[in-house]
Amino acid sequence: MKIIPIVFASDENFIMQTGVCIYSLLLSCGQDVQYDIHIITTSKEKFESFEGYVQLKKNPHCYSLNFIEANNSFSDSYEVRDITKATYFRLLIPELLPKYDKIIYSDVDIIFKCSLNEIFDNIDLNDYYVAGVRSYIEDKVDYNYGKELGCMDSDYINAGFIILNCEKIREDQIDLKWLELSKRKFLYQDQDIINLSCDMRKYILPVKYNFTQQYYKALTTHIFNDYNNVCENELKEAMCDGVIHYTGVKPWNSLCLGFEDWWYIYRQSPFFNINYYHDYVSSMVSMRKLSLKGRIKLFIKYFYDIR
Repeated sequence: MKIIPIVFASDENFIMQTGVCIYSLLLSCGQDVQYDIHIITTSKEKFESFEGYVQLKKNPHCYSLNFIEANNSFSDSYEVRDITKATYFRLLIPELLPKYDKIIYSDVDIIFKCSLNEIFDNIDLNDYYVAGVRSYIEDKVDYNYGKELGCMDSDYINAGFIILNCEKIREDQIDLKWLELSKRKFLYQDQDIINLSCDMRKYILPVKYNFTQQYYKALTTHIFNDYNNVCENELKEAMCDGVIHYTGVKPWNSLCLGFEDWWYIYRQSPFFNINYYHDYVSSMVSMRKLSLKGRIKLFIKYFYDIR
């Protein structure tokens, strides 16, 4: 049995969403794979008392599920765009999990549609600190963002799903550099820190391993530009069999591209709550920007799919 270590960072505001994310991970798992799951949080007791996590631990693909209390290393770190300090917890991974030389980190606003064993086993990170998918580039401003940040390369990655070479990070003391950089006011916080500190040592993953809303929009509108070196077939594969990352608007708050995938997983998960689901559907049906046809389809789907 192959055991893959993976880490999530969360707080009390995303207990349910974290659980849904992990449920999708286990649901899409390969036959001979188990995940060693770690959640770094400042709300350990609240997570442990949530019944859904008891059920997740019983899943045959869950090797273990551990809650790690975050220290106060980032208590003075910069917050922006309503993103809490929990976003910095991924920078603690090499320190908090010293037994692993290589480990996956994932945000919790994600749904997994594929197993991660292939990408985890097959990439060689010997000369790299981190592996990730290039952030979608809208225009020339986006294209130059990494360079203006101070990066020597143009491979600015999205840090929502990354594979860390913890052995090399510890060896070269990159994690200590992260702590120092966390005191500065970066627009994209820890993501900027990772890109800047791992400059020229970033391994680029296929887009299917971090299919953000920007890539989703490009696929659905068929509007492509010369900045992003991806083809339509790659994006189609990512949408059907990838790691779906809800950057920006969250599906549990409002309508967004692929929102139905999140709710499909939620309805199956041990975190399902009929009242929460009913309130969401009612709010969507009453939304003025949703067409009458759209409201009817959503209403029918609600009663047809409800368990």
